[in-house]
Amino acid sequence: MISNDVSSTETVRNVFIIDDKGIIRSIFVYPMNIGRYIPEILRTVTALQYADQNNCMTPANWAPGNPMIVPPPKTFNALRERNESINKNRNVLKQLGLIDFKPNTTKATSYKIITMSKSNQVSSQISNQDSNQIGNQNSSTLNKLNKTKLNKTSSSIKFYMENINPLITPHEVEILEDYCNDLPEDLIIYAMQDAIEHKAMNMKYIKSILDRYIRQSISSVEQIESQKKLNQSNNKKQETDEEKAERYRKEWGLSDDD
Repeated sequence: MISNDVSSTETVRNVFIIDDKGIIRSIFVYPMNIGRYIPEILRTVTALQYADQNNCMTPANWAPGNPMIVPPPKTFNALRERNESINKNRNVLKQLGLIDFKPNTTKATSYKIITMSKSNQVSSQISNQDSNQIGNQNSSTLNKLNKTKLNKTSSSIKFYMENINPLITPHEVEILEDYCNDLPEDLIIYAMQDAIEHKAMNMKYIKSILDRYIRQSISSVEQIESQKKLNQSNNKKQETDEEKAERYRKEWGLSDDD
């Protein structure tokens, strides 16, 4: 792309971000004397991915891991669905001991973030609250929530919200709870860390890793580390054999075709 105001022969620096449907989602145009800023380009790609996956928007100065903005509903039905989703999500988070809230009749609901050190105490108090205090959840349902299960899943859910997507959905909570029945929690967090390393921070990729663990009967982080060391050792051995073959060819005066 040539900017006639600057030069008739030299191009300006452009960056086009194109999605998997071939649609241009963002364009950066830099003058010839200014270089590209790669962290901002990567931030924009991550923001587009998060926004598409969660149907939300990013505020100014947003960075991965920060809260995002949910766009306002455009119809009454969408507003009603939004309210139902909010009520369901906050009840799930309260049951997990991650937040606490107090409905006010004439004012906005008061919310309080619960630290992990207090989550166990909050979890034990949930079953003692009546249905009016927790919003459309009856006490018999809450009594079915196993205290051990809450403690078991709270760390993985907290890690997911802090490092993958702060807008966790009830369905994603259920997915993590199901995997916690089959795999230890530190292994689930390890899979999330793997997803972060590969810049594939979404539940679909995390599920593929956890499903592979289950298929391969992997039940601990130590097994994964041992498997990695074995693979590295095999790679080194293969490289050593290739180097040895090259040395023999040189010593015996053979060509690559011999």
